[in-house]
Amino acid sequence: MAKQTLQTCKQIMRYAVVHDFISFNPAADIQPRDILRKRKKRKYPRVHASELSALLRRIDAYEWAEVTVLAMRILAYTFVRTGGA
Repeated sequence: MAKQTLQTCKQIMRYAVVHDFISFNPAADIQPRDILRKRKKRKYPRVHASELSALLRRIDAYEWAEVTVLAMRILAYTFVRTGGA
């Protein structure tokens, strides 16, 4: 979100320079790495086959929105992994 906001600010400032509202773009030299900390990547452990039935029971017992339960079941059945690994 911060990178998108910075990009939008740069575009607005570039527009202002082109249309002579300002003389230079103050956001041009700002890089995301200058203002944002690098996020630490976390790798979550995989679910072993022996733990799968317990996981599915816990998902079924989850007492929130049905859409959330269905989404977690789909993830469990398809073994989707986020971010490579």
